[in-house]
Amino acid sequence: MNGVHYSDGVNVVHPRPEHGHTTDGLRAEAATAPAGDRNAPVAGVRQALPAQDEGGRGQVAPSRGRRSASDVVDTALDLLDRAGLPSLSMRRIAQELGLQPSALYWHFADKQSLLAALSRRVLLPAAGVSPGHDDPPHEVGAPSSMRWEDAVRSAATHLREALVAHRDGAELVSSSLALGLVELPLADSLHAPLGDAGASARTVAVVAETLGHFVIGHTFHEQQRVAATEAGVLPGRPPGAVPPGGSVAIDTSRTPVPKTNRTGLDSFAAGVDLVVAGTAVLIGLEDDHPPLPRIR
Repeated sequence: MNGVHYSDGVNVVHPRPEHGHTTDGLRAEAATAPAGDRNAPVAGVRQALPAQDEGGRGQVAPSRGRRSASDVVDTALDLLDRAGLPSLSMRRIAQELGLQPSALYWHFADKQSLLAALSRRVLLPAAGVSPGHDDPPHEVGAPSSMRWEDAVRSAATHLREALVAHRDGAELVSSSLALGLVELPLADSLHAPLGDAGASARTVAVVAETLGHFVIGHTFHEQQRVAATEAGVLPGRPPGAVPPGGSVAIDTSRTPVPKTNRTGLDSFAAGVDLVVAGTAVLIGLEDDHPPLPRIR
Protein backbone atom coordinates (compact mmCIF):
# COMPACT_ATOMS: atom_id res chain seq x y z
CA MET A 1 0.00 0.00 0.00
CA ASN A 2 1.32 3.45 -0.86
CA GLY A 3 2.60 5.37 2.15
CA VAL A 4 3.32 2.31 4.30
CA HIS A 5 6.72 1.43 5.78
CA TYR A 6 7.41 -2.09 7.02
CA SER A 7 10.04 -2.23 9.74
CA ASP A 8 10.48 -4.91 12.38
CA GLY A 9 7.01 -6.24 11.68
CA VAL A 10 5.27 -2.92 12.37
CA ASN A 11 3.10 -1.32 9.65
CA VAL A 12 3.55 2.43 9.88
CA VAL A 13 1.11 4.66 8.00
CA HIS A 14 2.20 8.23 7.41
CA PRO A 15 0.56 11.10 5.51
CA ARG A 16 1.54 11.66 1.92
CA PRO A 17 4.13 14.41 1.23
CA GLU A 18 1.50 16.47 -0.62
CA HIS A 19 -0.33 16.89 2.67
CA GLY A 20 2.51 19.05 3.90
CA HIS A 21 4.29 16.44 5.96
CA THR A 22 7.80 15.06 5.68
CA THR A 23 9.51 12.15 7.38
CA ASP A 24 11.55 14.62 9.46
CA GLY A 25 8.39 16.29 10.70
CA LEU A 26 6.92 12.89 11.43
CA ARG A 27 9.83 11.99 13.63
CA ALA A 28 9.38 15.22 15.53
CA GLU A 29 5.68 14.55 16.00
CA ALA A 30 6.34 11.03 17.24
CA ALA A 31 8.76 12.36 19.79
CA THR A 32 6.57 15.21 21.08
CA ALA A 33 2.94 14.07 20.70
CA PRO A 34 1.13 13.76 24.04
CA ALA A 35 0.09 10.34 25.26
CA GLY A 36 -3.37 9.26 24.13
CA ASP A 37 -3.43 11.51 21.08
CA ARG A 38 -5.36 9.45 18.51
CA ASN A 39 -3.88 11.52 15.66
CA ALA A 40 -0.28 10.94 16.75
CA PRO A 41 1.84 8.57 14.66
CA VAL A 42 2.24 5.01 15.84
CA ALA A 43 4.63 4.60 18.77
CA GLY A 44 8.08 3.65 17.57
CA VAL A 45 7.86 5.53 14.26
CA ARG A 46 11.01 7.49 15.11
CA GLN A 47 12.98 4.28 15.32
CA ALA A 48 11.28 2.61 12.36
CA LEU A 49 11.98 5.35 9.82
CA PRO A 50 15.51 5.32 8.37
CA ALA A 51 17.82 8.02 9.67
CA GLN A 52 19.49 10.02 6.93
CA ASP A 53 23.21 10.49 6.69
CA GLU A 54 24.97 13.75 5.80
CA GLY A 55 24.51 12.98 2.11
CA GLY A 56 20.80 12.28 2.49
CA ARG A 57 21.10 8.71 1.27
CA GLY A 58 18.95 7.23 4.01
CA GLN A 59 21.80 5.32 5.68
CA VAL A 60 22.24 5.28 9.42
CA ALA A 61 25.47 7.01 10.45
CA PRO A 62 27.68 5.21 12.95
CA SER A 63 27.98 6.63 16.42
CA ARG A 64 30.93 8.99 16.32
CA GLY A 65 31.11 9.16 20.08
CA ARG A 66 32.20 5.55 20.30
CA ARG A 67 35.28 5.80 18.08
CA SER A 68 37.08 9.06 17.42
CA ALA A 69 39.59 9.83 14.69
CA SER A 70 42.30 9.59 17.34
CA ASP A 71 41.10 6.09 18.24
CA VAL A 72 41.42 5.08 14.60
CA VAL A 73 44.97 6.46 14.38
CA ASP A 74 45.94 4.77 17.65
CA THR A 75 44.70 1.43 16.35
CA ALA A 76 46.37 1.90 12.96
CA LEU A 77 49.69 2.72 14.65
CA ASP A 78 49.48 -0.37 16.83
CA LEU A 79 48.69 -2.49 13.77
CA LEU A 80 51.60 -0.90 11.89
CA ASP A 81 54.03 -1.89 14.64
CA ARG A 82 52.67 -5.43 14.82
CA ALA A 83 52.09 -6.31 11.18
CA GLY A 84 53.72 -3.68 8.99
CA LEU A 85 52.51 -1.23 6.35
CA PRO A 86 51.08 -3.84 3.92
CA SER A 87 48.54 -4.82 6.60
CA LEU A 88 47.08 -1.33 6.92
CA SER A 89 43.93 -1.84 4.88
CA MET A 90 40.74 -0.05 5.86
CA ARG A 91 39.08 -3.42 6.34
CA ARG A 92 41.80 -4.67 8.71
CA ILE A 93 41.84 -1.46 10.75
CA ALA A 94 38.04 -1.54 11.06
CA GLN A 95 38.22 -5.18 12.12
CA GLU A 96 40.67 -4.25 14.88
CA LEU A 97 38.20 -1.61 16.08
CA GLY A 98 35.18 -3.90 15.81
CA LEU A 99 33.60 -1.68 13.15
CA GLN A 100 32.47 -1.93 9.57
CA PRO A 101 35.01 -0.44 7.08
CA SER A 102 32.47 2.21 6.04
CA ALA A 103 32.56 3.61 9.59
CA LEU A 104 36.14 4.81 9.09
CA TYR A 105 35.06 7.13 6.30
CA TRP A 106 33.21 9.33 8.76
CA HIS A 107 36.64 10.45 9.96
CA PHE A 108 38.85 10.00 6.88
CA ALA A 109 37.89 10.61 3.26
CA ASP A 110 40.08 7.77 2.01
CA LYS A 111 42.96 5.53 2.97
CA GLN A 112 45.60 8.10 2.01
CA SER A 113 44.03 10.61 4.40
CA LEU A 114 44.25 8.05 7.19
CA LEU A 115 47.87 7.24 6.34
CA ALA A 116 48.66 10.96 6.34
CA ALA A 117 47.20 11.31 9.84
CA LEU A 118 49.27 8.30 10.89
CA SER A 119 52.38 9.89 9.34
CA ARG A 120 51.79 13.08 11.30
CA ARG A 121 51.51 11.05 14.48
CA VAL A 122 54.83 9.32 13.72
CA LEU A 123 56.51 12.69 13.11
CA LEU A 124 55.35 14.32 16.35
CA PRO A 125 58.51 13.49 18.35
CA ALA A 126 60.68 15.01 15.62
CA ALA A 127 58.71 18.25 16.05
CA GLY A 128 59.16 18.22 19.81
CA VAL A 129 55.63 17.04 20.62
CA SER A 130 54.86 13.98 22.70
CA PRO A 131 51.92 11.98 21.29
CA GLY A 132 48.84 12.47 23.45
CA HIS A 133 50.01 15.81 24.83
CA ASP A 134 48.86 19.28 23.91
CA ASP A 135 52.02 21.07 25.02
CA PRO A 136 53.42 23.49 22.42
CA PRO A 137 56.34 22.09 20.45
CA HIS A 138 59.84 22.99 21.53
CA GLU A 139 62.76 23.30 19.19
CA VAL A 140 64.09 19.76 19.29
CA GLY A 141 66.91 20.19 16.86
CA ALA A 142 67.98 23.76 17.53
CA PRO A 143 68.42 25.09 21.07
CA SER A 144 69.51 28.74 21.11
CA SER A 145 73.02 27.83 22.29
CA MET A 146 73.59 25.22 19.57
CA ARG A 147 75.86 25.88 16.61
CA TRP A 148 74.05 25.65 13.29
CA GLU A 149 76.15 22.64 12.25
CA ASP A 150 75.10 20.76 15.37
CA ALA A 151 71.51 21.92 14.88
CA VAL A 152 71.43 20.26 11.46
CA ARG A 153 72.88 17.03 12.87
CA SER A 154 70.44 17.08 15.80
CA ALA A 155 67.40 17.67 13.57
CA ALA A 156 68.45 14.76 11.33
CA THR A 157 68.94 12.48 14.32
CA HIS A 158 65.56 13.31 15.85
CA LEU A 159 63.80 12.71 12.54
CA ARG A 160 65.52 9.35 12.11
CA GLU A 161 64.62 8.33 15.68
CA ALA A 162 60.97 9.18 15.06
CA LEU A 163 60.93 7.03 11.92
CA VAL A 164 62.70 3.97 13.34
CA ALA A 165 60.44 4.03 16.40
CA HIS A 166 57.77 2.41 14.23
CA ARG A 167 57.90 -0.48 11.83
CA ASP A 168 57.95 0.74 8.20
CA GLY A 169 57.91 4.30 9.57
CA ALA A 170 60.10 5.71 6.80
CA GLU A 171 58.07 4.10 4.03
CA LEU A 172 54.82 5.35 5.57
CA VAL A 173 56.01 8.96 5.88
CA SER A 174 57.64 8.88 2.45
CA SER A 175 54.36 7.96 0.75
CA SER A 176 52.44 10.77 2.48
CA LEU A 177 55.25 13.24 1.81
CA ALA A 178 55.33 12.38 -1.90
CA LEU A 179 51.60 13.13 -2.15
CA GLY A 180 52.00 16.48 -0.38
CA LEU A 181 49.85 15.36 2.55
CA VAL A 182 52.43 15.98 5.29
CA GLU A 183 55.36 18.29 5.93
CA LEU A 184 58.57 17.47 7.74
CA PRO A 185 59.43 19.62 10.80
CA LEU A 186 63.00 20.28 9.62
CA ALA A 187 62.45 23.75 8.16
CA ASP A 188 60.94 25.03 11.40
CA SER A 189 63.75 23.66 13.56
CA LEU A 190 66.50 24.92 11.24
CA HIS A 191 65.07 28.36 10.47
CA ALA A 192 66.60 30.14 13.46
CA PRO A 193 70.13 28.64 13.59
CA LEU A 194 70.66 28.81 9.83
CA GLY A 195 69.15 32.29 9.63
CA ASP A 196 71.48 33.51 12.37
CA ALA A 197 74.39 32.08 10.38
CA GLY A 198 73.39 34.16 7.36
CA ALA A 199 71.37 31.67 5.32
CA SER A 200 68.57 33.00 3.15
CA ALA A 201 65.05 31.63 3.28
CA ARG A 202 65.72 29.78 0.03
CA THR A 203 68.84 28.13 1.47
CA VAL A 204 66.96 27.05 4.60
CA ALA A 205 64.28 25.47 2.42
CA VAL A 206 66.84 23.68 0.22
CA VAL A 207 68.80 22.36 3.21
CA ALA A 208 65.65 21.16 5.00
CA GLU A 209 64.33 19.40 1.89
CA THR A 210 67.68 17.79 1.06
CA LEU A 211 68.22 16.66 4.63
CA GLY A 212 64.68 15.26 4.82
CA HIS A 213 65.06 13.23 1.65
CA PHE A 214 68.37 11.82 2.84
CA VAL A 215 67.07 10.86 6.29
CA ILE A 216 63.92 9.21 4.93
CA GLY A 217 65.77 7.39 2.16
CA HIS A 218 68.55 6.14 4.42
CA THR A 219 66.13 5.05 7.14
CA PHE A 220 63.87 3.34 4.60
CA HIS A 221 66.80 1.22 3.43
CA GLU A 222 67.75 0.44 7.02
CA GLN A 223 64.27 -0.81 7.81
CA GLN A 224 64.07 -2.80 4.60
CA ARG A 225 67.34 -4.58 5.43
CA VAL A 226 66.10 -5.35 8.93
CA ALA A 227 62.86 -6.79 7.53
CA ALA A 228 64.77 -8.87 4.99
CA THR A 229 67.12 -10.18 7.67
CA GLU A 230 64.22 -11.07 9.95
CA ALA A 231 62.59 -12.93 7.07
CA GLY A 232 65.74 -14.91 6.36
CA VAL A 233 66.29 -13.28 2.97
CA LEU A 234 69.61 -11.82 4.12
CA PRO A 235 72.27 -13.51 6.28
CA GLY A 236 71.56 -13.30 9.97
CA ARG A 237 68.75 -15.83 10.39
CA PRO A 238 68.65 -19.56 9.70
CA PRO A 239 67.32 -20.72 6.32
CA GLY A 240 63.61 -21.50 6.14
CA ALA A 241 62.58 -18.39 8.08
CA VAL A 242 60.51 -17.21 5.12
CA PRO A 243 57.03 -18.82 5.21
CA PRO A 244 55.71 -20.69 2.15
CA GLY A 245 54.81 -18.25 -0.58
CA GLY A 246 57.57 -15.84 0.37
CA SER A 247 55.50 -13.61 2.68
CA VAL A 248 57.45 -11.75 5.33
CA ALA A 249 56.54 -12.51 8.95
CA ILE A 250 58.69 -10.54 11.39
CA ASP A 251 58.74 -11.59 15.02
CA THR A 252 57.81 -8.23 16.52
CA SER A 253 57.87 -9.62 20.04
CA ARG A 254 61.60 -10.19 19.61
CA THR A 255 62.29 -7.16 17.45
CA PRO A 256 59.41 -4.72 18.01
CA VAL A 257 61.28 -1.71 16.67
CA PRO A 258 63.61 -1.93 13.67
CA LYS A 259 67.12 -1.04 14.72
CA THR A 260 70.35 -0.76 12.78
CA ASN A 261 73.96 -1.79 13.20
CA ARG A 262 76.98 0.38 13.81
CA THR A 263 77.80 0.52 10.11
CA GLY A 264 74.38 1.94 9.34
CA LEU A 265 74.77 4.68 11.93
CA ASP A 266 78.23 5.54 10.62
CA SER A 267 76.94 5.89 7.06
CA PHE A 268 74.04 7.98 8.32
CA ALA A 269 76.38 10.35 10.16
CA ALA A 270 78.63 10.61 7.11
CA GLY A 271 75.68 11.54 4.92
CA VAL A 272 74.52 14.21 7.36
CA ASP A 273 78.05 15.62 7.50
CA LEU A 274 77.98 15.90 3.72
CA VAL A 275 74.78 17.95 3.95
CA VAL A 276 76.42 20.14 6.62
CA ALA A 277 79.43 20.74 4.36
CA GLY A 278 77.20 21.69 1.46
CA THR A 279 75.21 24.01 3.71
CA ALA A 280 78.42 25.80 4.74
CA VAL A 281 79.20 26.41 1.08
CA LEU A 282 75.74 27.87 0.44
CA ILE A 283 75.96 30.14 3.45
CA GLY A 284 79.40 31.29 2.32
CA LEU A 285 77.90 32.38 -0.99
CA GLU A 286 75.26 34.49 0.78
CA ASP A 287 77.42 36.87 2.78
CA ASP A 288 75.50 39.80 1.35
CA HIS A 289 72.12 38.45 2.51
CA PRO A 290 70.77 39.71 5.86
CA PRO A 291 70.02 36.97 8.44
CA LEU A 292 66.49 35.63 8.72
CA PRO A 293 64.28 36.94 11.54
CA ARG A 294 64.49 34.55 14.47
CA ILE A 295 61.40 32.49 15.25
CA ARG A 296 60.37 32.73 18.89
